[in-house]
Order: sequence, then structure tokens, then C-alpha cells
Amino acid sequence: MDTRIDELERLKQDVDAKLGQVRDLTAELRGTRFEAAEGAARAVVDGQGTLVDLHIDDDAVGPRVAHPGLLGTQIVAAVAAARQAAARENARRFHSILPDMYPEPEDAPPAPASARAAVEDEDDEWDPFNGELS
Repeated sequence: MDTRIDELERLKQDVDAKLGQVRDLTAELRGTRFEAAEGAARAVVDGQGTLVDLHIDDDAVGPRVAHPGLLGTQIVAAVAAARQAAARENARRFHSILPDMYPEPEDAPPAPASARAAVEDEDDEWDPFNGELS
């Protein structure tokens, strides 16, 4: 009976130690920033994937710029890429603490097609004065 109690006590200590490591790493990652840029948009997220900053190039707004819908695509792509970077780093760092929950990280998946490439492939010109594609 004492053996089982000792075993359960060791198990509890192990779980408490892992929980402490998870708390420490979570706090550390919360303060870490991950950045990605797509076209005219640059997004910054924290280690939990929360958007903390978004920068749009000054020359991306105004009366003589490309289709405004493309800016939205660039913003979404930048945020997604920054969140993917945060998720990859989380998985890499948590793997050492919880290998069953976070399997061995694989090589990074291919980056999503950039919004800039989509803009360069666009044949139509945006007319900012009448709000239509020409």
C-alpha cells in the first residue's frame, strides 16, 4: 500500500513540475513576437497568435493605389503567416515538455502564396476614381 502511495506522490510531483514548466513557457511565449509581411501589410502576433500590431505601408493607401480588396488579402495573409510562425515555435518549444501532445516538429510547411504575387498576376487595372476594374 505504501508503494502505491509513494508512486502516486511521485506522479503528482512530476505533473506539478510539468505544469510549472508549461506556465513558465506560456508566459515566455506570450511576450515573444512573431512578424510576417505580405505585400504592403506587416502583422505582428504574440506567442498565442493574438494580433498585437498591424502596419500598412504609407504608399498602399490613397487615390492612386491598386485595388483596395488586394490590401485586405495582404493583411489576412500577413496575419496568417505570423500566426503560423507562432504555432510552429509553440510546437517546437512545447515538444520537450509534452512530447505526446506536441509530436516531433516537422519541417515548416510551404509558405502561403504571397499576396504580392497575386497582385503581380492581376491583369486588370483598378480605377480609383470610379471604383471599378478596367
